[in-house]
Amino acid sequence: MGVYDLPAVIDHVLEETGLEQLTYLGFSMGTTVFWVMLSERPEYADKVRVMAALGPVAFTQHVQGPLKVMAPFVNMIETSLNMLGRYEMLSFGRIMDQVTSVFCNEKAFTAAICHNLLFLIAGPNPDRLNKKYLPVLLAHTPAGTSVRTVTHYLQLVRSGAFGQYDFGRMSNLAHYGSFTPPHYDLSHVTVPVGLFWSSADWLAAPQDVARLQSLLPNVVLSLEVQDDDFSHLDFVWASDAKELVYTHVLAFLRGYH
Repeated sequence: MGVYDLPAVIDHVLEETGLEQLTYLGFSMGTTVFWVMLSERPEYADKVRVMAALGPVAFTQHVQGPLKVMAPFVNMIETSLNMLGRYEMLSFGRIMDQVTSVFCNEKAFTAAICHNLLFLIAGPNPDRLNKKYLPVLLAHTPAGTSVRTVTHYLQLVRSGAFGQYDFGRMSNLAHYGSFTPPHYDLSHVTVPVGLFWSSADWLAAPQDVARLQSLLPNVVLSLEVQDDDFSHLDFVWASDAKELVYTHVLAFLRGYH
């Protein structure tokens, strides 16, 4: 995604608009692929004027919840799924969309189960989510991804590093010329970066954000959300995200236009 997909998107936007630079705003994995892109293709720094990172994820050593529990078993998970011929996960399809529309309706007694499943992944904060939107949200979340995307994240949780995919010692030697995967070079992220983070974020933990900040060469803003209960998904779903986050993001971006 960082080496091929994101550069292709940027090139397409610039070609269609006739501009030389664009503004980049990423959330969660949308920040991860940005760090990867500039690490592996640093020439793209010239095409981005400024980057706003919401719930920024690079290092994942201090994550909480299911990812932390699953990380020690990452090799077993991938091997088992590959043996079953499954290379995609967390994709539910039309049938599950119909199921969630019924059982996750705010008037259904089962809505509480759907509600809690979401926050089991990214951190509990039930008061901020408008329950009537649950069927819509769960019809699109999760939307599916490759097994390797998930296992890559789990590898990073287990290793505490921010590096390329670990194929195993001998396969790494063939892919990278070394027994261990190389780390991404964050010194190439020369674009001005604004970090927007929360102390209650299970997936972008404050300790990991601080480590990321220390390695990025051009962090011009690091802003903690002023609410002790603001969790990872609140960046996109919270009813008060505008006041707590978006107004600050827009003010930050206006400084570069």
